[in-house]
Amino acid sequence: MGLSWLPYCVSVILAGLFAGFSLSYLVITFLFDVNCRRVRPATRENVPVLAPPKSATSTIRERLAEGNNLLVRLDGERERRHDSRFGTMTEQRIVWGELLELELQDIDEQISRICSAARDST
Repeated sequence: MGLSWLPYCVSVILAGLFAGFSLSYLVITFLFDVNCRRVRPATRENVPVLAPPKSATSTIRERLAEGNNLLVRLDGERERRHDSRFGTMTEQRIVWGELLELELQDIDEQISRICSAARDST
């Protein structure tokens, strides 16, 4: 039939459609983002800044209080800049780092309990 060019033609048309939709999505997203910035309400007065506890043995509380203080400062900077997206990667890094640290500490405590129970049973 001589239609060996048909798959190439279809692939070029599909690639063009995909590129067109992707470009239009990016343009619409950019225009919406520029014109519709969200401003977060002022929460600086509502959130107390936690001071680390006085005992040196509570490292978890100290670490969490330090992370909370960083998040409060970051929220204040967002409010000052009127940009609700400022520092979102830093915020995610702080939160997920603390969650991971707490999970690892919980696993360490569980392993310690299992080891001490194994020692007691022998």
